[in-house]
Amino acid sequence: MKQLIKVGLLALSMLFMASQAMAQGTSIGIKGGATLYQGVIEFMGVEETTDASFSFGGGLFIEMPMNRFVSIQPEVLFLMKAAEDDAVFGMSGTFTNTFSYIDVPLLLRFNIDVLDGMTPYVLGGPYAGYLLKAELEQGGNKEDITDDFKSINFGAKVGGGLKLGALSIEVMYDMGLMNILDEDEGGNISVKQNGLTMMLGISF
Repeated sequence: MKQLIKVGLLALSMLFMASQAMAQGTSIGIKGGATLYQGVIEFMGVEETTDASFSFGGGLFIEMPMNRFVSIQPEVLFLMKAAEDDAVFGMSGTFTNTFSYIDVPLLLRFNIDVLDGMTPYVLGGPYAGYLLKAELEQGGNKEDITDDFKSINFGAKVGGGLKLGALSIEVMYDMGLMNILDEDEGGNISVKQNGLTMMLGISF
């Protein structure tokens, strides 16, 4: 609960910064779309990767221009990170792990002027994530496994997009940098998450 409060306070701070900077060209937007994640599992020096699975996500973003070409873009996102497989380290039966996260990225964005109303851009930076829920589905049965995983996750995002007036199309790659499995559960096992997000956005 304390970690969730910290994430909430960070989100409120970002919105406060946006309200203070609106006169300087800051814009607030919403985005949403598909997520495609997979799990990277390492045990005793051997690494296996689960199959990627589609889910969904979305949230708020703030673009704060530093100059014509460079912006800072903090975000608050709700992301479903699902992965499935049937043969990771000899597991029997198809299983699906679905993680619900609040991710808070802090991105540096580089805008490339092409034509009026059309701006390609690239962006990247670190993020912190708070785990809301983790669920295992196998054989038609669902099990809450939230307590088996750490509540906080860290990683990096990098990607690009195209802004068309107030609309944007964006693809990001998300690389998890820490073992999300709880130390009491993991032993010699490490679990990380990598994935793609493909989203449509609109700025105000």
